[in-house]
Amino acid sequence: MLFVDSDDANTNALLPGVEAKGGVVVRWAGDVCTEEAVCSQLDAAGLSALIQAAVEVHDDPDTAPTVFADQLIARGGPKRDEAAGVDPIDVTTWTNAGIDVEHARGIVSLTASKAKWFKQIHKGRRLGEFILDTPVLQTGPVAQVVEELREAIYARPPAAEAVEAVETPSVEEATVGATEVEEPSEVEGTPGA
Repeated sequence: MLFVDSDDANTNALLPGVEAKGGVVVRWAGDVCTEEAVCSQLDAAGLSALIQAAVEVHDDPDTAPTVFADQLIARGGPKRDEAAGVDPIDVTTWTNAGIDVEHARGIVSLTASKAKWFKQIHKGRRLGEFILDTPVLQTGPVAQVVEELREAIYARPPAAEAVEAVETPSVEEATVGATEVEEPSEVEGTPGA
């Protein structure tokens, strides 16, 4: 089973070969990465929660808010403006800077992907927890891919194929090479000797 983003043409070109050899491939519909697929279903509060999830698993929690703010600003997010009530890591405040939720989704998903917010195992686990714990992601495209993953991971072969795949030796085959065990003889000093 292979789970991949669908936004890389080189990877996409290899997938038919994997499937032709019996591999199961699960990927996002369209031309998107995981971060884009997730962000496409989130509102401003959900995007802020995703940023906070990334902050939680950053290598240096003390500098994480500044690091993430700088990354978001570099990709089009708003600068901090206390007078206008704008915080670069709180997407619910971005409308005060004229950024609508659709534009915010693009900024957050691009930043999360390019800055590799969730590209280490423990960070990816946090993204998985976020996906499973976020109600809006329990329906729609993200839920559909999660279900495809579950089916691929827990797939069972059809019963007839499973029986054919297990070779049961015949009685003759099972006894080849077995040694005969002699019945115990009576030993001196034991009853009946």
